[in-house]
Amino acid sequence: MYNYKHKRNGYLILENIVSLSLIGIMASLVVSIFSTSVFNLEKSYNTSKMINLAKKEMCSIEYGIQNNKEENLFKRTSKNIEGYTVKSEVIKERDYFNCYRVSVCVSCEDKKMMIDSYVVRT
Repeated sequence: MYNYKHKRNGYLILENIVSLSLIGIMASLVVSIFSTSVFNLEKSYNTSKMINLAKKEMCSIEYGIQNNKEENLFKRTSKNIEGYTVKSEVIKERDYFNCYRVSVCVSCEDKKMMIDSYVVRT
């Protein structure tokens, strides 16, 4: 009877060690997945912020072209907005009447986003 009780206690210790190791492995997987998702979330936030800045600048330039009667629209500008460098350029297309090519480039430390569009003045 004494041997049976001793074996049973040893078996419980082995079960506890195995279950704790499985819990540790699962916890390390969850932590690694969580840290990767947080990194990707920050990266996509920066990308969407760059796209929104480029769209906002593009809409502002398009509105200025369509509502401005002057011919002096050919310009290159550069601004710093919230840590991002926004460069825009307006070029009149020679082959088409009242057609302008608008190019907006938003850059950060290691990333660059560029949007091109054409605007026709009516």
